[in-house]
Amino acid sequence: MSRIFLLLALLPVALAPVVLAQTAFGTPDLSQVALDPSSVTGWTPDVAVRDEVWDVPQSAAAPDAPSELAWYETRFTRDGGHEVLTTRATEARSDLADAYLQGLRHNALGQTPIQVGSVDSSRFGWRERDTATAVARPGSLTVELRLSGLLDADPVGDDQITTWLSDLLQRASDAPMGPVFDWTQALPNQPQPWMFVLDAGLVGSDWQQQTGLELSAREQDGQAASVTAAREFNRTGAFRRTLDSSATVFASDDAATQAMTGPGTAIDAPALGDDATAFRAAEGGVGHETPSVSYTVNVRRGDLVMTTQETGVAWSLDSPGEAFALASAIDARASQLLSQ
Repeated sequence: MSRIFLLLALLPVALAPVVLAQTAFGTPDLSQVALDPSSVTGWTPDVAVRDEVWDVPQSAAAPDAPSELAWYETRFTRDGGHEVLTTRATEARSDLADAYLQGLRHNALGQTPIQVGSVDSSRFGWRERDTATAVARPGSLTVELRLSGLLDADPVGDDQITTWLSDLLQRASDAPMGPVFDWTQALPNQPQPWMFVLDAGLVGSDWQQQTGLELSAREQDGQAASVTAAREFNRTGAFRRTLDSSATVFASDDAATQAMTGPGTAIDAPALGDDATAFRAAEGGVGHETPSVSYTVNVRRGDLVMTTQETGVAWSLDSPGEAFALASAIDARASQLLSQ
């Protein structure tokens, strides 16, 4: 479960969703808030990521429904990729933003503080081992930057971190307002991945939906390289298990083919789609923990890859049969939708 979905799970689900910062003037363009190469000299631009999350009640209508939060981040590297700088702008439901900021404040306790140029409690920073973090909350947005893999021989000083945070705040103030991001245009004229993830109707009543829908786009040089939709389920009782379903559309068939990997050891896969792969991964129990096993199935149809992963305790999940059946169910839907 991603940290965003985990945060959603810990908050009251009865709160009404809101259209993020929807005003008569639109919503902030988060891609204009996160730092770009012109603000980060001496660092090599890496992938950028756009993400948006819908809670369970809105997930069936997503992305044409109010979401809980959205964020955009840019990444940069130096020293051969050892040092990584990530900058992010997030817009979220107010209670989610409050909880997230509270969690960051907790992380900062007992660490070396960074003086980020303000005594405002909504702006703070800290260092921990080879990492550094700075955060601020201007209006409805949360902006943050994170450094990891910092080297003593090539340090990043507090002044530089403060400058970057100030740049983020200025960009947040200057960000143009516009319509909510249109996910159908992330990779236009290609399959929409949210149509190819498992839902309550396909998994059956034994499974409970734990997360709504998460959409994520990976961008390179301003263009989307892939768009992923993901959803999670679990099953309680004597046979506690988790089920992760995702579908990724790539910019090319070749990129989709290269994504047909998985954790663990390859096993025989069912004959599905244009191509299919399957994997088994086992984790030994530590202390009183029960050993677990997961079965992952990837099914490719052109530039679309659908992944089904079932995880459970090893003594109860001794066959990939259910994972294969669920992968077959979503592949049958894909076959029908793509033929229309």
